[in-house]
Amino acid sequence: MLSDKPMDAADIRRMAADEINHRRRINQHISKSIRGFHSLGLSNAQLFSQAKERGFGQRRMALLFAGLMDRPALRLPFVERMASKGDLHIQRLREFQKELDTYAPYISLD
Repeated sequence: MLSDKPMDAADIRRMAADEINHRRRINQHISKSIRGFHSLGLSNAQLFSQAKERGFGQRRMALLFAGLMDRPALRLPFVERMASKGDLHIQRLREFQKELDTYAPYISLD
């Protein structure tokens, strides 16, 4: 996205879909690990405690327990970097966000 190479709307939409699929795979792996530890006898409270010690937020853990993940959001530093590159990159941001908005706020991991 930061590149000056030409990109059409389809390329940007594909990047957004790839980002969601990448995050989904990561969260699926974490969810499977949680279920595995749960089957070994760890309680939900223990799992939450361990996850918190490793930097996971309470909301993310609650969503993982439910088999969901948040829809990705553009971070301010990235938006600022894109905006500083000019109108073409701002349009890319808009197209990327438009594609993200086609997904539900909570995306199923299944």
